[in-house]
Amino acid sequence: MELLDRVVLKENFQTPGLKKVIPQNTIGTMRQLIGDMAIVQIGFEDGDQKIISIPPNLIRSAAVEDLDRIKTLEDCIKILNPLFHPGNEYITASEVIYKIEGIKLAINELQDLFKIEGSEELITRKYLDTMSHISCAEKDRDHDELIEILTSDITREVASNPRGTNKKKTEKQEFQEQDFQDESDIKIVINGFEFNIRDDKINLGIITKDELQGYMNALIKLIKLLN
Repeated sequence: MELLDRVVLKENFQTPGLKKVIPQNTIGTMRQLIGDMAIVQIGFEDGDQKIISIPPNLIRSAAVEDLDRIKTLEDCIKILNPLFHPGNEYITASEVIYKIEGIKLAINELQDLFKIEGSEELITRKYLDTMSHISCAEKDRDHDELIEILTSDITREVASNPRGTNKKKTEKQEFQEQDFQDESDIKIVINGFEFNIRDDKINLGIITKDELQGYMNALIKLIKLLN
């Protein structure tokens, strides 16, 4: 199994510290491998990915037949990166705006195909990756203003850059950064969780058991940000 593969639970799985049981044959998307645990997205609720941490020996790679069990758009969204949900809009370098209408899932997320408004031809995830994403909060903005500001989905300000970095961030990936006395220090807050970074070292802090699910979601966003 590789990152972004679609996977299937081989048996019922009870999440650690919780009473909820994830049923056998649940389909998910592999988001990360951290230590001896796989981080898998199995749902999407209230604007956030639903993530579980599970031993890799309890999941298997999904086959085309497994994906054929996903019949509705709602079920597709459960295992899909939120940036590629139907309804999202993208803008090309030539100022053409594409709106996602549908999705055809593949056994690896990078191979997904997308139906675009006004076109019968499916386009690839790679093609979308070359564009800038228009978040929900930006859809009502003036078109010329969108052309000017849509250079990235994420903003980072690093103290060692005297002129700063001005890039766009989405509401779902909001974080705050502050200058430290040491120019190499960065403070990032994601979903209320604070991460302090110095060079290649990250202070992950201490969390309670009840905060674990939210912390995992924030950690996944941090990994995407730093990559």
